[in-house]
Amino acid sequence: MNGSTWRWLMASLALNAVLLGALLGGGWMLARSPAPAPIARLREAGNALSAGQQPRFRAMLRDTRIANRPLLDRAQQARTQAATALVARPFDREALGGALGRARIADLALRQAREAAIVRFAATLSPDDRAALAAGLRTTMLRDGRGEARAMQGAGS
Repeated sequence: MNGSTWRWLMASLALNAVLLGALLGGGWMLARSPAPAPIARLREAGNALSAGQQPRFRAMLRDTRIANRPLLDRAQQARTQAATALVARPFDREALGGALGRARIADLALRQAREAAIVRFAATLSPDDRAALAAGLRTTMLRDGRGEARAMQGAGS
């Protein structure tokens, strides 16, 4: 082997070692990063329903979202105001607290509207479909960010 080939071989080995280290390090960091906060996917809960009820469930969720668009907009606007208040100089604790309160009120009202719509929908289901919806809600609402079931706090106490 002449000197030129030897240099290319060493450079190639060094580059491969750096790339392998970057890949392994990146994978390790991804594996150790905390899971994202669980997000309840009501639409996925309807997947447990019978084929005839799934489109009705999705339509109910869509209609509820459309009917409550002002609440969604109000909550988003309040969160934007909270973010603005958080970085404002001078810091205004009252403005931040008020914006967060308005966002919470709008979010709670939206949640109540969704829950009321689900109750109305469930009243139209057969017992088997209600059980399927309950199972779907249980699995979608009690998952962590990796899709694994979370233990219920205080269950059985």
